[in-house]
Amino acid sequence: MYHKFDYYLKNYNVIGCVGCGRCIKACPAGQDIRKTLQSILENTAKLK
Repeated sequence: MYHKFDYYLKNYNVIGCVGCGRCIKACPAGQDIRKTLQSILENTAKLK
């Protein structure tokens, strides 16, 4: 999962996530990584 949000962004300036939700179904904790990352992006933007 790391490569979709770090490697692609650093090397291609795009996020590799397509929003399919497959990682949410596979997550044993039921975390929605899309919501988590959106929150991080919003909070980072507020700091700038």
